[in-house]
Amino acid sequence: MKEFLVYSSICNGNGKVLFKKDFQGNPQNLPEVGLVVKPAHLLSNWQNSHLEQGTIMDVQVSKNSIRIWVETETSTNELRDILVPEGWQEVSEG
Repeated sequence: MKEFLVYSSICNGNGKVLFKKDFQGNPQNLPEVGLVVKPAHLLSNWQNSHLEQGTIMDVQVSKNSIRIWVETETSTNELRDILVPEGWQEVSEG
């Protein structure tokens, strides 16, 4: 399992909502924690998105999985509107 997890830093009062999507990648080329990224680049049609920049908050690597956590100041509703049509899955952290 290799997946990006994107979430909003803006508190919506309902707990953290994550948007996840599998990716293909090389474990030797993983981003570092603290790296500022443009989550829009995770989309196929990123030119028309309005996602705020994000920060890599955690990179978890285990024997069978890689998870990259990206926090952005884009609201949860905006993330939903942009990411879900792109094939991202919405999950609640809990």
